[in-house]
Amino acid sequence: MELSCDIIPTFWGCLLGGFVPVIMEVPPTYRESNKVVDKLCHIWQFLDSPVILTTEALKQEVELLSQWLPAERLKVGTIEALKNNTASKQYHHSQPNDVAFFNLTSGSTGIPKCVQLTHQNLIARARGANQLNQHKREDLILNWLPFDHIGSISDWHIRGVELGCTLIYAQKEYILGRILNWLDLIHKYRITHSWAPNFAYAIVNDSLKQEPEQNWNLSCVKFLLTAGEAVSSKAVEDFRENLVAYGLKATAIRPAFGMAEMGSGITYYQPIKEAPLLFHRIDKSILQGTIKRVEIDYPNHNTFTDLGSVIPGITIRVVDDQNSVLREDTIGRLQVKGDAVSPGYYNNLDANDQSFLKDGWFDTGDLGFIANRQLVVTGRAKETIIINGANYYSHEIEAVVEEIAEIEVSYTAACAVCNADGTTEKLAIFFNSPITEDKKLLELLKKIRQTVVNKVGLNPDYLILIAKEDIPKTVIGKIQ
Repeated sequence: MELSCDIIPTFWGCLLGGFVPVIMEVPPTYRESNKVVDKLCHIWQFLDSPVILTTEALKQEVELLSQWLPAERLKVGTIEALKNNTASKQYHHSQPNDVAFFNLTSGSTGIPKCVQLTHQNLIARARGANQLNQHKREDLILNWLPFDHIGSISDWHIRGVELGCTLIYAQKEYILGRILNWLDLIHKYRITHSWAPNFAYAIVNDSLKQEPEQNWNLSCVKFLLTAGEAVSSKAVEDFRENLVAYGLKATAIRPAFGMAEMGSGITYYQPIKEAPLLFHRIDKSILQGTIKRVEIDYPNHNTFTDLGSVIPGITIRVVDDQNSVLREDTIGRLQVKGDAVSPGYYNNLDANDQSFLKDGWFDTGDLGFIANRQLVVTGRAKETIIINGANYYSHEIEAVVEEIAEIEVSYTAACAVCNADGTTEKLAIFFNSPITEDKKLLELLKKIRQTVVNKVGLNPDYLILIAKEDIPKTVIGKIQ
């Protein structure tokens, strides 16, 4: 289990000593191969046998990695031993363009890449985010997401240190074991700022149906960030409506966009009373080129969440396949430039050539458009499902399925599958539900099919019930 009281001093110790740390999640076990152990072994070899720092309690477990790694090169140190050393008076004098630490991309699109982040990247982004959002030293921050995710270490730690505000941390397991513990802590500590990916807001909505009577006072909350995965308008709207009775401000929820390659968030929605959230309803038949806006009752539309203004020090643009800049309200590839953008992936020329362009622009791999100088992301370029020449987005289909009461929230995955001849894409939807009885399951399958036909305009080819543990997720719960 990752303990922030161990991770944080170790992280700063590395920076002060001139070492380049990379924070990794703790595997469920080191005794047998699993997804996290495989990733750890892969990164250890990729980084040329680095020292592994862990706690005394886990040291013997970690040494079991010698089953897969050469024992003579496996160096495992303990945090307790480092704490017992005499404090050194000599610090490494870092330069702005020195690499501060490595962050592994979430791997939602495959094997993780090793993002290099410099001191300048991290400080520029922290200052830009603090300035745009008018964060103050009096802020009380609550973070419960793990520190191997860029949002936690950069936005909810380094940014807070730069500000000099109070930081409160909780274990991920404590919150995900009962999501309402998150709001209990906000109430108890009078938290002003916290965050979670979209799925957590959806789980809160579900949990409040089971535990409707709470005694929270959430009037202290100024800023609840939703980021890290596609923002569902339904999840955040329902969350806001459910919590207004507990004093949550209409303007508290802040959609944002960021990536590890730019040290976390670079756009944040700035709410006003008249538009606490802003949604763009777009004719679904036009998901390339200039968009067509439609009313809420239009039968065939997509709803996209406005992700707000860009932070100082960063520029964004939307381009076509030839890197020519597109006008506002035109869908294209999102690119980013500025002080927060990483110098590139460590030791990965192919990925750098693909994403880091010669003139300093970083290609995010996202599709979107700019509206009134604000960013709207419509999906990942690789997560677009093309069926019969029409474009659909995985997250859009998943959100529709998860509106069904019998579906377990945050365990739905929609993807394209190809025939053996590879010519036509078909739609497969994987889902989880507590229903196992054959008759009820057949009814649920009919319900899913009818819902997707009615709301998306597609008839799924495959509906597949699977166990929760068979849905691969990143450290913050995003589906891989």
